[in-house]
Amino acid sequence: MKPNLDTLKQEMHAYLTSRNIAVFQGMVADFRRQGLVLWDVRREPDFRKFIDCALQLGVKMMLLSHGELDPSVIDDALERLPETDLSPQERRALERRLKELKPFAGFTCSVELTFEYHNRFYLFDMRTEWYEELLEIVDQIDMAVSDGETEEESDDDSMYFSRN
Repeated sequence: MKPNLDTLKQEMHAYLTSRNIAVFQGMVADFRRQGLVLWDVRREPDFRKFIDCALQLGVKMMLLSHGELDPSVIDDALERLPETDLSPQERRALERRLKELKPFAGFTCSVELTFEYHNRFYLFDMRTEWYEELLEIVDQIDMAVSDGETEEESDDDSMYFSRN
């Protein structure tokens, strides 16, 4: 997969407008309040098939959103590394990988298409491999932090990238 999904984002917008689908630049604030159905991007990564499916249902508008990697995500993870219960060797390996991810700051790391149909949201969510890796590293750090937080206290809905 490409390190930046910017071209894909532009292709999606062009395809939507060519099919006379209104493009709403936004995102669903809280999927938990509605039923959410995820498109299987691993088996079918072609967003055109997702859009064509929506067209067959009579959808006239789709949400198009994207995320760009905010460098503070990496900085925060690096700051939290010393607070973990990980071995020094594991911390060094994660620190090295986080530093290798810094050049991706500002790159488009995720692109989402969403439409609503019969009170359910249908979502096409494409992410770069490096962003998936970053999320795994952040989760690993979160789980290894030894500051006494309970899972409920640390379970927030913070985003790891800026949405434009």
